[in-house]
Amino acid sequence: MPGISTLPANLTTLVLETFLYGLLLLLFISAIYLLSTRRTLARQTARYHLSSLVFLAIAALFLVVTTASLRCQFDFANDLPSKHWSIVVYQAFFTWIHLGNPVSQDAFYADLAQPSEIAKIVLTVIAVLLGDAIVTYRLWIVWDRNIRVVMFPIFAHIGLTVSCVALIIEVATPKSNLRGTDFVNESKPWQATGAVLSLLANVYSTGFIAFRIWRVTKMVSSSESTLKVSIFCLFGSG
Repeated sequence: MPGISTLPANLTTLVLETFLYGLLLLLFISAIYLLSTRRTLARQTARYHLSSLVFLAIAALFLVVTTASLRCQFDFANDLPSKHWSIVVYQAFFTWIHLGNPVSQDAFYADLAQPSEIAKIVLTVIAVLLGDAIVTYRLWIVWDRNIRVVMFPIFAHIGLTVSCVALIIEVATPKSNLRGTDFVNESKPWQATGAVLSLLANVYSTGFIAFRIWRVTKMVSSSESTLKVSIFCLFGSG
């Protein structure tokens, strides 16, 4: 069975990114609303919550993801960058269906040395690192700033950073400007290492956050309330 070619794969990726970005936008708006209406103490106003470290980190993460989503797409007739998500979708469909030729389009997508491709990878790396750092910080707060609990995620985050930097260097080198067997073989260890470290750190942090909240709420609330809090924490931390 032949593999998926470059153009259909990128079209599918664009559609999936659009769907996931829509979910992220809804979650971000919900977070702003909940934080702005939350009142736990007299001094904790909307301004207090919206200027907290966690919210600022989440806002930065949202900005990075938005920038990555709004990265320059191509128009083989004019080579114009798009500035809005709906325009990105329109230009992508219009370009793939009506403009250029398959050979040029495949060559563009296969060329990893393209500035837009390198920028996309860098922004993706920043988003992953920032997201993992937020989860680790939440774990540290939930466990009363116990440094021993967050040692594993911290070391995993360091390893992930090294893997991501190595991957970016591998992509940016002239010898690997085209996707191919040699480049895949060289970059796969860095990709696999980063993915495994990020997954393990997130599973570890989410599990420990859920366990901590479950154990605390079990002593002060009903089983139904405990379950709700644990489920909320599990989904929120993941």
